[in-house]
Amino acid sequence: HKLGLSQVVMSNKKILIVRHPSGIKKTIEYVGSLTFEDFLQTVSKQFGLDSDKFELKVGPERLNMGEIVESSGLSDTTVLEITPKIDADAVGQEFFVKLYFADEGDQFDCTSSVMKATDSLWDVVKNLVPSHMSYVDEYISLQYLEIKFRGKQRMSQIKLEELCGTEGRPKFTCDRGYLLPPYTRHVENHDVKLSGPQKT
Repeated sequence: HKLGLSQVVMSNKKILIVRHPSGIKKTIEYVGSLTFEDFLQTVSKQFGLDSDKFELKVGPERLNMGEIVESSGLSDTTVLEITPKIDADAVGQEFFVKLYFADEGDQFDCTSSVMKATDSLWDVVKNLVPSHMSYVDEYISLQYLEIKFRGKQRMSQIKLEELCGTEGRPKFTCDRGYLLPPYTRHVENHDVKLSGPQKT
């Protein structure tokens, strides 16, 4: 008795857990003898990433991208990390960082600075967000490529050399929506309402 095609596919289907650079985890199903390179391309499409700029790691160890996933011995509980590619020669260099400010996608300002490779994303916030732009630590967000990072705690953990690899002139975007906390916006709206025409 022969198995139907759908049954064969189901019997060969396997899963791996993948962590996006922003920290989001996703369970990915795959079928057949994929290499890690093939797997990364598939996952990158789902996350909206450019697979040429990233690699896969398990803990601190880089995976051999030409190895067959099935033959690697990884269990379905192993978490694969998607991380930006880093050139060893680039570690320790300086970065010319640009920070663009946007309001609903429209850029309205830009600041820049030379920063150390060991500086964190939070250092980018402290150095490049002008003093007249108020923000709350846990609300502010930076975007690099297709990845968004939010809040002081998360951004303090990520160094420029880890995120940007060999790109010496990284560009970040900060959306105005994250510069003001909801409470402040509420107060502002309330003030506007009070200052409007009064009923007679």
